[in-house]
Amino acid sequence: MKMTAVPAALIACTAVSLLMLILQPVPGGRHYEYALLQALALTAIWGLAAARPRTFFGKRTLAVVLFCGLVLGAVNLAVRRPDAEIVRA
Repeated sequence: MKMTAVPAALIACTAVSLLMLILQPVPGGRHYEYALLQALALTAIWGLAAARPRTFFGKRTLAVVLFCGLVLGAVNLAVRRPDAEIVRA
C-alpha cells in the first residue's frame, strides 16, 4: 500500500465512524463512540510514526497531548449512565 493511501484510508475510516456516531443506524446499538475513538487513535498513531523525531519535543506537543486527553476524558464521562447496572425486567 502506498504511503499516500494510508492517510486517505484513515480519514475515510474516521469519517465513516463519525457518520455512524451521528446517525446510529442500528436500533438499540450502543457505544458508537468506540469506533470513532479507535479511528482517531489509529490516525494519531500513524501521524506520530510519520512525524520527525524533533516534533515530539516542545510545549506545543505537550499542549496537543493535554487537549486530546481532556477531550477523550470528556467523551468517556458523557457516555456514562447512572442506571447502567440496573436490569429492567
